[in-house]
Amino acid sequence: MMHWLDLAGVAVFAISGTLQAARKHLDPFGALVLAVVTAIGGGTLRDLLLDQRPIFWIRSPEYLLVIALAAAATAIVGRWRTPPRQVLDLADAGGLALFAISGTQIAAQADIHPAIAVVMGTITGCAGGVLRDLL
Repeated sequence: MMHWLDLAGVAVFAISGTLQAARKHLDPFGALVLAVVTAIGGGTLRDLLLDQRPIFWIRSPEYLLVIALAAAATAIVGRWRTPPRQVLDLADAGGLALFAISGTQIAAQADIHPAIAVVMGTITGCAGGVLRDLL
């Protein structure tokens, strides 16, 4: 179940990154970069802090496929109709919720203190969007 929740979070944050790239008029490569950074940035930071190797998306490359499919679908739909601003906000909120849950669960499985697991869930949920906004 956690794996599917994690994949859903990756897809939603890939959509978020692609929508933000469209708002900034980036080319397709730039949109894909933002989609990838947004989708896996928080989990990558979590895995590095927890010293979990290999990083989740290196261990299971299906994450990159999900990102590519979500970004491509978002870009295709966006060519026909510009989504309202609320779609980006909804994708951000959905990704934050999904990753906060999955990040906390993954950290808890690493047998660390529950308070640290909550911090790791927060990092997992927030860091990808922060990295996207920085780029």
